[in-house]
Amino acid sequence: MWEHQSLFRVSAQLFAEGIFNLLDRNLRPEVFLLGLASGREENDPHSVVVEPPTLRYSPADFAGIKTLAATFEADAGPRDSVYHLHPQDHDRMEKQHWYELVCRATEQTIEELVESRQEARRSFCSTPLSLNGYLVVLVVQLAAAPYDAYYTLPGKATATRPASLPHAAVLEFLHECTRALREADTADNEQPVLDRDYNEVLRGAGRRLMLRISPGSAHGLYDACLGIAA
Repeated sequence: MWEHQSLFRVSAQLFAEGIFNLLDRNLRPEVFLLGLASGREENDPHSVVVEPPTLRYSPADFAGIKTLAATFEADAGPRDSVYHLHPQDHDRMEKQHWYELVCRATEQTIEELVESRQEARRSFCSTPLSLNGYLVVLVVQLAAAPYDAYYTLPGKATATRPASLPHAAVLEFLHECTRALREADTADNEQPVLDRDYNEVLRGAGRRLMLRISPGSAHGLYDACLGIAA
C-alpha cells in the first residue's frame, strides 16, 4: 500500500494498547490494516493487502468486500439526487457514501470470520481512506467478554452515538488513526503521527459518551464535572 505501512500499523497497535490498557487491560486490543486496491479485479492476487502479512486472516478472506458493498447499494434502491453549487461537492458526497458502504461490508465480513472461527472478539473499522491506489481500512478488535461487561446505553449505537465507554474510546481511537493515516506518507513529518496523550483520548471518549446521553443540555457538562473532580 505504502512504504511505511508496517511502521504505522505497529504505531497504531502501541497506541491502542496505551489507551485500552489504561481503561481495562482485559480488553486486549489488536490492530491490523486492510487495503483494497481501487483499480484491480477481485481475482487479482494483489487486489487485497493485509498488514501484518502474518495475520490469521488472509487477503482471500476479504476479496469480496467491494462486491458486498455494491450489493448494499443495489438493495438500498435509487437515492435522491442532491444538487450543489459546486459539482465537486456532489462527487465528494458520492465518494463518501461508497466509503461508508465499504466500511459496512468490511465490518460484516470480519464479523462472519470471527463467528465462523469462534473468536471472542468485537471488531471495529475506520472509514476507508484513499492512499496510493488503495482504500485503506484500519481495524481494531477487542476481547468480547470485558467489552460487553460495560454498561450499554439503550438505543442503536452509530459512529457518532457510542453505546458504552469502551465504544466511545474506540471511536476516539479510530478518529485519531484516520487523521494519522492522512499524514502517514509525508516525508517532512518529523513528529509521531499518533502522539495524542492516552488520558486525553479517554477524556474525549467520556465527552462523546456524555453528549450521547444528553446532546443538547450536556454541552460543557463533562468539562465542568472534570474540573470539579480535579
